[in-house]
Amino acid sequence: MVTVFDGSAETERTINSEDIIVEGQTSGEWVSLGSYEAPEGKNFYVEVDANNENDGVAADALILVPE
Repeated sequence: MVTVFDGSAETERTINSEDIIVEGQTSGEWVSLGSYEAPEGKNFYVEVDANNENDGVAADALILVPE
């Protein structure tokens, strides 16, 4: 589960591991979490949680792209 907090509301996304292509340890696939407003002076965070899954969780990067 991934939670995005944009300074005013949380949005939860479930990402299924079978939907992600992993190619070795140095390349893989980006998964969009959506578009969000990040107002100046407000806290913004992204939280990755395994939700007690036996598979664990794998996340090694986050990219924020301004529009």
